[in-house]
Amino acid sequence: MSRRKLTVWLVAVMGAIFVVGLVAWAKTKGEVPFTKGLEKNGYETFFLAGTHLVSDGQTVQPDDYAASVMRNRKALALVREGLKLRAELPADSYEQRDLALGKVGGFKGLANAMKVEAQYAELQGKQGEAANSYLDIIRFGQKVEAGLLIHFLVGLSVESIGLRGLEGLEPNLQGAERARVAAELLALRESRLPFREVLERERYYMRRNSATPLHYFVGLYMTKAAIAKAQGKHEKHGEELARVAGRFAPRK
Repeated sequence: MSRRKLTVWLVAVMGAIFVVGLVAWAKTKGEVPFTKGLEKNGYETFFLAGTHLVSDGQTVQPDDYAASVMRNRKALALVREGLKLRAELPADSYEQRDLALGKVGGFKGLANAMKVEAQYAELQGKQGEAANSYLDIIRFGQKVEAGLLIHFLVGLSVESIGLRGLEGLEPNLQGAERARVAAELLALRESRLPFREVLERERYYMRRNSATPLHYFVGLYMTKAAIAKAQGKHEKHGEELARVAGRFAPRK
């Protein structure tokens, strides 16, 4: 084969690869795969819970715990309804201008309201109920993490609220409740969303909102450090779940 024919052949092959790449790229504009077949989305229920939040509990004093729980009873009930459902960041949030950050930003307020509920139970001497509330905060955070990198970080901060609360509760929890909490924490550690799935959602979002493959690869490079940092946080939090679970191991 002459050099000229070889050059023409290579150009043709590269052109075909480019066309196939563009076609594959166009397919990312269709249905979001993570929400496919999802009839009722726990994430949407969490959004609704946020609209019913009256007080986020950050400045609530012990004398007002009962009233705060009552004011937020609808919001708290909706969060727990969402916990029973599969949760995924809604499809429209994968659009470049809509990450639902305004709504997701209220999730820490919901977590703090749940923390007040737990503190009120502690005040009444209902340590088991308090533990349940703190565990629900961790579950809530893990549900929130089924989104992009920013949503993962919000969910992680929510989880931390529940985990810190449980750690403070530990000295006051007795008997079989200790073993139950330890087992549930270890189960939550095992069932949490793997970081590779968070990264899969992040990269899908980047592909969907990049004008060309070149823009996508530039975006990958620009976010490399942030992704590595988030992965480190994911691993460290898994260690924290195991550490706190160990503290709840039955006393000998």
